[in-house]
Amino acid sequence: MSRETISSGAYLEPEIGFSRAVRIGHEILVSGTAHIAMDVTSDCPADVYEQTKRCLEIIGAALRETEAPMSTVARTRIMLTDIATWIKAAKAHGDVCGSVRRQALLSKSGALSILD
Repeated sequence: MSRETISSGAYLEPEIGFSRAVRIGHEILVSGTAHIAMDVTSDCPADVYEQTKRCLEIIGAALRETEAPMSTVARTRIMLTDIATWIKAAKAHGDVCGSVRRQALLSKSGALSILD
């Protein structure tokens, strides 16, 4: 079975040893992401709605490289350090993904990235 790796160009990918996405046959697995720009700054430091949209944009870009639309995504997981912000994250998820009602999870977690 063929294997394809998709890079976002982030400097951490080779350092940590991961790819933004991996396609094996018809299955595409996408790594978790944070709302970071290529220069490792935050694209939207205090706005959970924009942070969530940015993460979904990064994922969408990886999927486009495999010629898979966002509508093919079956499951999403959103990890929040402040669960009180879940409504903003859910709104962004709905605005980006709402037309395809996929399996979704929002949960609280500890620090998630170098930006936390």
